Amino acid sequence: MKNVYGKHVLVTGASSGIGRAVAIAFAEAGCEVTGVSRHCENGAVEEIGSGCIVSRVCDVAVGGGYKVLMFLPRLFPDRLTEWVLAKIYLPAG
Repeated sequence: MKNVYGKHVLVTGASSGIGRAVAIAFAEAGCEVTGVSRHCENGAVEEIGSGCIVSRVCDVAVGGGYKVLMFLPRLFPDRLTEWVLAKIYLPAG
């Protein structure tokens, strides 16, 4: 993995499975991770290694949640540097 220390990473599906493993790996590498998931405690902060995971609830399959997810970089354009889409559902059409 390239040097990502101090970067801000968005990981979908971060509450379990591959998404969780990826979020932990980035946090251990010193990243601030925004972990997006349907099943998490919104706003919870988990310190891991020299980084952290901040949980955000977002169901990309319901109510246009994927549109909210795509808007996130505008909220912090100078900080979000990496995207990992471990789980994502994009409706057809």
